Amino acid sequence: MIPVKYVMFEGANTARIVEGIEMCEPEDNQVIIRAVKSLISPGTELAYFEGKHTDLQVGEIAFPMLAPGYSAVGIIEKMRNGESKFKEGDKVLAMMGDANKGMPSVNKLTAIPEELDFEQASCGVLGSIALHCMRKASIHRGECFTRT
Repeated sequence: MIPVKYVMFEGANTARIVEGIEMCEPEDNQVIIRAVKSLISPGTELAYFEGKHTDLQVGEIAFPMLAPGYSAVGIIEKMRNGESKFKEGDKVLAMMGDANKGMPSVNKLTAIPEELDFEQASCGVLGSIALHCMRKASIHRGECFTRT
């Protein structure tokens, strides 16, 4: 078992670090990531923290909330044998919660190019959301908009 520290939202406007929770060994297609940075979403996570997110209002999720978040960067520490484009020691962007370690599946990882540092790479998930919005709105690179 691997000890982990997580962020936990205990209730609206109350957060703390929880220590001593243990993680099992990874299964097929999972890796253990040692997080270096985690990006806090100014939309989703802030709304959860403040107790204002729609999911809380309709009862789909509830406090306490362990390891909120979905955008962390780190280094692959351990992985199961199997087919993967990743290897131990790789720098990756991972869709995982706010914790010092996580165990995402390999399909939730993106390799971090050497020219990016961890801080820049931590913006990848939020950046992909913005790009998705632009594509849905049919906004193309280089277009200029003016108010009418």
